[in-house]
Amino acid sequence: MWCRALSVLLMIAAFALLAISCRDDEPESTIDMSRAEDELAGVADEGPSGPSGPAFGPVFYYAAPEAAGGALISVTLLVSADGGRYGLSALNVYCDDGDLGISLYYLPETSLDPVTVNVSLDGDAPLRQSWSVSRAYAATLGYDATVTEPDILFSDLAKASVAVLDIPQLGVGPAKFDLATLFSTPVQAHLERCGEEEPLEVIEPPADHQPLTVAEGKVSDRVSYRSENLRRARLQTTVTFADPNVVTRQGPVELVLTCKPDGHFNVELANLPRPRDSREVPPWDTDVVLRFDRQPASKEQWAIYSLSDGVEAHAPAPWSLMQAMVRSSTFSVSLPEFGIQAMIVDLHEMFSTPVQNNLNHCGFYTADGKG
Repeated sequence: MWCRALSVLLMIAAFALLAISCRDDEPESTIDMSRAEDELAGVADEGPSGPSGPAFGPVFYYAAPEAAGGALISVTLLVSADGGRYGLSALNVYCDDGDLGISLYYLPETSLDPVTVNVSLDGDAPLRQSWSVSRAYAATLGYDATVTEPDILFSDLAKASVAVLDIPQLGVGPAKFDLATLFSTPVQAHLERCGEEEPLEVIEPPADHQPLTVAEGKVSDRVSYRSENLRRARLQTTVTFADPNVVTRQGPVELVLTCKPDGHFNVELANLPRPRDSREVPPWDTDVVLRFDRQPASKEQWAIYSLSDGVEAHAPAPWSLMQAMVRSSTFSVSLPEFGIQAMIVDLHEMFSTPVQNNLNHCGFYTADGKG
């Protein structure tokens, strides 16, 4: 799923605006920031929700022949780590057309290249290694660093049980990786023979989950859920958090998580206020400030959709954002240009609906579930 999700993330293009009907629709209230800090701290103390199911890993594997020849084999282990984008770190071991590689994703922006990565195996003194830096996937997976001698490190990792990586120059880590999990996937044998053979068919987690296809309700005054078959029996699952403290004429501002019919995630903020001046239009994109648990706040640009019934902001990296959400307890969302100081989301509550397994297996439903 990692590689399939990655391929989709890299194809994200510019969003188009739809026609709008503008009117005065400023939020009627915002959350006091001191109270927001207390709420974040209180819920974070409860601990993360924890991933469950192939859509949330923690290990993602994939192998397939490529259209231009050769093959791609990839295994990625995703963990929480201080300093990483969204508080994440991902160790990726791959064989691309016969070339072995090892990379670390979700690094913050940096002008450094290379960076020094400390690699400690099974508690031994860390090895200081120079890894080259790339920003090829910066919009969706953060900056990444790639080891210069992958064959040596691959051999060392395969003999160990736990690897701890950190990059002091970037304030990333320590990130702890369970190597037994990383090296026990169905594509492991292909990785070990990198350059010697090509997989003859696609290898990925089995699509054996029968999803809940018709469901609708609430688990609280703030969290609702819906699973429905759209046209041609295409399944869509949605979980919505409605913030009673941030309200526009459309209703409470909502955080909406969706498993779309194509098997990919979408994350959006809905019911955003329209401009005060009816001659204005919402921006093409807007600054969104995110903070997970006790991680430092980070800012990114979300694209704006203006619809006939409201204004929405869509996350640029929904798959990555969902991975961070399921590994956290709470987070705050701020939209300065819309006058929204902080929207506090309880992730325990969002990930406790009857349709949670639909999200856990998003992209891996049985044929009947896919429609």
